[in-house]
Amino acid sequence: MTMIDLNHSANEIWGTTDNHINCWLGDRQQLIKGFCELSGITTYNKRTALSGKQLQDFCERLVDYVSAGHFGIYEELLLEAEAFNTGKELIQATYPKLKIITDISLEFNDKYEASVDLSKESATLIRDLSKLGEALELRFELEDQLINILHLQNKTKVA
Repeated sequence: MTMIDLNHSANEIWGTTDNHINCWLGDRQQLIKGFCELSGITTYNKRTALSGKQLQDFCERLVDYVSAGHFGIYEELLLEAEAFNTGKELIQATYPKLKIITDISLEFNDKYEASVDLSKESATLIRDLSKLGEALELRFELEDQLINILHLQNKTKVA
């Protein structure tokens, strides 16, 4: 994801951010799909489809998604808010909450990115997935608010 140059017009900033958001929301759908696949397993046994590889792939997707948010999309939304002079209060209220959820996501990753004996850790994994799922649900709501208020409301200004 490329950073936006403040020397560009507000319309250019909006268009670039719009493209990045659309790609990022596609990544979110893949993250949700992976989460659903993992959380659908209630116990680990040889007949389940869950593998350490699936868990590692999910962890990678999770870190990529939260990183793209913090180091890409959120910064672009901030630049757009500055360019259109809107939403700075929302950003100040929302970012600390997103930081907490990022920390929860990274803790999950740190715990499960390496090989884990799923036959011994399934109960812990299920509990941790539940906590992560609640955090991600809140994260998605907050991100959608940012997108709707900081980005989509500016669509009429660039049309």
